[in-house]
Amino acid sequence: MLSWLSRKFRRTQATLVGSASRRGQLCTWSSRLAFRWEEVHLQLWDSFEALRQTQPPDARYFFLTTKSNRPYYQVQFQRKDFLVFGRETKGLPEKLLASNADGCITIPMHGTRSLNLATAVAIVLFEAVRQQRQAVAD
Repeated sequence: MLSWLSRKFRRTQATLVGSASRRGQLCTWSSRLAFRWEEVHLQLWDSFEALRQTQPPDARYFFLTTKSNRPYYQVQFQRKDFLVFGRETKGLPEKLLASNADGCITIPMHGTRSLNLATAVAIVLFEAVRQQRQAVAD
């Protein structure tokens, strides 16, 4: 799983969760998304639960899935929100989605089965950053 947290509109934190064998691949993949690698603070976690235990109880997590009817653009993203993405081939585990149904969001698609993971991350992260920049400007 990969989650992105936008702390400030100029600083991005990438949090990678998963087995050690996949970390190198995920780190390489995530570096292509960052405007500048030196602006990314990278943290690694062994499991999603380990990540959650280090966060405040009111931390918000949004789980991207094709199995939701709630579009990502209806969410009012906040500075410390987590965006959680699954594997490109399988998405997030059903058990995780079922236990977090209120936080599930989707990218509406018409006539397309799915997007590649990098594109999905870019779409939703762009909206979250856009909202934060607009809030600062207002």
